[in-house]
Amino acid sequence: MIASGDGANARYRVFGPAAALQARGHRVLASVFTEMRDPNALLDFDVVYGWRMHDEVFVRIAKLLGERRIGLVWDNDDNIAATELVAVDRKGRGTRVSALQRHRVVANMTALMRMADIVTTPSAGLAEHYRESVESEVRVLENYVQPAPPRPQPEHSQLVVGWVANAEHRADVEPLGLREAMQRLLERHPHVAVATVGCGLGIDSERYHHIPGVEFEDLRGYVATFDIGLAPIADTPFNHSRSNIKVKEYAAFGIPWLASPIGPYADLGGDEGGRLVPHDRWYEEVERLVLDARGRRKLGKKALKWARRQTIEANVQLWESTLRDAARRAGRDV
Repeated sequence: MIASGDGANARYRVFGPAAALQARGHRVLASVFTEMRDPNALLDFDVVYGWRMHDEVFVRIAKLLGERRIGLVWDNDDNIAATELVAVDRKGRGTRVSALQRHRVVANMTALMRMADIVTTPSAGLAEHYRESVESEVRVLENYVQPAPPRPQPEHSQLVVGWVANAEHRADVEPLGLREAMQRLLERHPHVAVATVGCGLGIDSERYHHIPGVEFEDLRGYVATFDIGLAPIADTPFNHSRSNIKVKEYAAFGIPWLASPIGPYADLGGDEGGRLVPHDRWYEEVERLVLDARGRRKLGKKALKWARRQTIEANVQLWESTLRDAARRAGRDV
């Protein structure tokens, strides 16, 4: 299982599942591709899984895998054709590329999908997008979380409304009126604080806290301080292809969440510990939950119950069966 980089999403798509597969007795290599001393080591496995691999070198390797009857699963979790960002680093900083570079990346991605025994992606929206381009089977493997430790009772006297968002979420702030909504919330409710990790809102207030970026290993420490978690996304093609991992991370700590009613969140709601918010009602719905302590407790309990079914360990058999199917299609007796 190889990754194009070691960002946060690589933990969901490569390193987390690899550890769970190893725990089930499989021999697994998990590595960032550029850190491999000898890519020929991939020829010693029954199946190779590549996440966000889209350069010419890996295209050549994929051809060699086919010649050696080694299974290939190709995975991507972003609609790269719909964004100027091709990569986001461990602290949420995006790498922009030119239109020509993006065209080359998409062309390589399409070639790899056509060579793959199975294509995987964490969202139904992105799966449908890929099915329009290739005839290969496209299978949805959702992102799942690591089990969270029990959340300590918050020591703060303020109620914290939090949003974890990478750099590309800057495009969501203005269409949804998030800056104005959170500014108004702070002005009207002195007991409320707002915290954003990654994408900032530019609010001038002592009760607004912006953390530009954190290491993945430290992220959960910040999330655990939230009392309400936000997952707002504007109605764009890129956002329709997102995964639902953000609300799962909130739910793992029993944190009630509010999300936009599109894409990965469209089918979620109270049973999963949250509520869906119309695009023009972010202030109203956040305030409603801020003022409803009982509602927060009820949603938090449902969130925690749902999250226990959303761990990597509880769903590792989905990765296992996908990798085995790909190996068998390539001609391996596994």
